[in-house]
Amino acid sequence: MSFEAEKWDAALNQAIDQYADFQEEEAEKSLLSLIQALKESMDATPMDAERYYFWGRSLVLLEEPEQALLRFEQALQLIPGHEGALWETASLLLDTMERPEGAKAILEQRLLTQRPDSERYREALAAAETLIRRKAAKPLPPDVEGGEDASPDLPS
Repeated sequence: MSFEAEKWDAALNQAIDQYADFQEEEAEKSLLSLIQALKESMDATPMDAERYYFWGRSLVLLEEPEQALLRFEQALQLIPGHEGALWETASLLLDTMERPEGAKAILEQRLLTQRPDSERYREALAAAETLIRRKAAKPLPPDVEGGEDASPDLPS
């Protein structure tokens, strides 16, 4: 990790600590300052991928997942195998945006090809597959116990 990236990581960790200490206003100010610094330091070099990555992580903390995805996508345009941006994208798709199919594709096709023995990626893939199965499951018919329109047995 470059010196700049270490500074950005420290700034993110500071904001996370502020959130943990219920200092939400300070955390948001820290994140907005970091985003401003990242924007100002863009210089059309490959290092911009790291800037977009940290910008995206800041937006995740600010609860702006769609904007965060755009920043991770920009990082991936510069460095297609950017592991951090891939992981953050998969995590957002899986946990926040309820799009396990997209998360599964990134995990299988991109992340697990980079790190086939990663327990973290394998667990996320299993979670994505479980969510996909649940989405595909059909509701129980009404006449089966627990089905949508099942009504309790009433005494005659």
